[in-house]
Amino acid sequence: MVNFKEKMPHIQFGGEHQSGLRQKIVTAEGRDKIEAKAPKGYVIIGGGYHAPALGPGDVVRGSYPSSNGTGWTVEITHAEASGTESPDDDGSSGNKVSSTQPFTVYAVCVADDSR
Repeated sequence: MVNFKEKMPHIQFGGEHQSGLRQKIVTAEGRDKIEAKAPKGYVIIGGGYHAPALGPGDVVRGSYPSSNGTGWTVEITHAEASGTESPDDDGSSGNKVSSTQPFTVYAVCVADDSR
């Protein structure tokens, strides 16, 4: 049975956690395809993005870790409307063009003592 009166451990980002893990959250800002990279000696354990001003036609194409675990990438594009477009390789219709609004990518990192 859980005793809700007990104090739950507080998760803290950007320092040493009670568990001893050294963690950081890094960010990168821009448009189109952005990668937030882990600092030297850290690996990515998760990530995401914040895009407060996505408009009609803006499409999140991906949010994923790099293959070597050192970055988190997000790609947002804008599909331009036109009556003569053919489907893209991914099955969507519309020409992929630059996202019109900036967004922020977040990468959650922990120290990798094995490197």
